[in-house]
Amino acid sequence: MSTNASPSSLLTAPSAGPSLVTLQSLAAAVDALPRTGQELVAGNLDFITRLGEPGAMVDRLRALLADPAALAEVAGRSYHHVNHFDKVVLVDSAAGYRLTLHIWDPPYSAAEVREELVHDHRFSFWSHILTGELRSEYYVPVDAGEGTTYQRFRYLREPASGVEGGRFGEFYQHAGAVNLREAAPTVDPAGHSYYLHNKRIHRVLLPERTLTATVVLRGPRERETSNVYSTVYPEHDVLSRNVTFGAGELAAKLANLAAAMASTRR
Repeated sequence: MSTNASPSSLLTAPSAGPSLVTLQSLAAAVDALPRTGQELVAGNLDFITRLGEPGAMVDRLRALLADPAALAEVAGRSYHHVNHFDKVVLVDSAAGYRLTLHIWDPPYSAAEVREELVHDHRFSFWSHILTGELRSEYYVPVDAGEGTTYQRFRYLREPASGVEGGRFGEFYQHAGAVNLREAAPTVDPAGHSYYLHNKRIHRVLLPERTLTATVVLRGPRERETSNVYSTVYPEHDVLSRNVTFGAGELAAKLANLAAAMASTRR
């Protein structure tokens, strides 16, 4: 495969088998993405939009389901996120990019719905809504006495060397109180793509009835920590443990997503 091929052309290059469609071709396309330049934001937005085209994405999901080795590989780095969605890591690029599926599958408990899940990121990202609709709220910092008071936590991911038996930790270091004010919410339908800067504070509202999923291109890391804002976490450090999926568990989730896309996206 030519090193001069564009990321978008690599998405549609002929394949030699199922694993090449879902992992090797995707990894090659992600590795070819630029890390700097004036066209970075627009170019990556075009990439994630093309990647999310429903027919091709359903084919990729079915190819992954038909490849036990590839499925086990992806399952070994995927897990249910503390923010109540399934995080499926398709590609973790040495160039700093990561390609993931985020799947919200209701119903959710009343306690889960009440959690704010307000946060920013260590990286900027590009996202395409595959099915359902993504409802988000955005926040801006304000002076004390304005808006709502939140406890702020610095998010620290456990190093890869600390992963044992499919478990790894996420640390939330308490960093005092801050005030935030909600800005305008957004509703993004299936087929829409967007870009989010790493310092933009937001939360995703949990869907009430319909499965919602996105394909996300995470950019190279831009800082070592991010921030989580909560009114329900205790005022001290918090440790969350994640457990990676088994291959059968992931297969059921991907089959459900493929069926949802096949029935809602034309």
